[in-house]
Amino acid sequence: MGKGATDVGYGSDAEVYFRRLEGVEYMVAELRYGIVNVRWTKENKLFELTCNLPVEEALSTAQSVDPY
Repeated sequence: MGKGATDVGYGSDAEVYFRRLEGVEYMVAELRYGIVNVRWTKENKLFELTCNLPVEEALSTAQSVDPY
């Protein structure tokens, strides 16, 4: 997650993995009840998206975020 990233604790039933898309690394956590949590850093800013979208839609939404 990069320099200065914080630790995140998820339950034992969570599936956590990393995806690199267009040079950005996304940490994806699939949680119970269909909840998806995505964290990433872009331009030295930490972002987090929590939603109940399918993983691919959540990643597509995350990719569309630009810091200002």
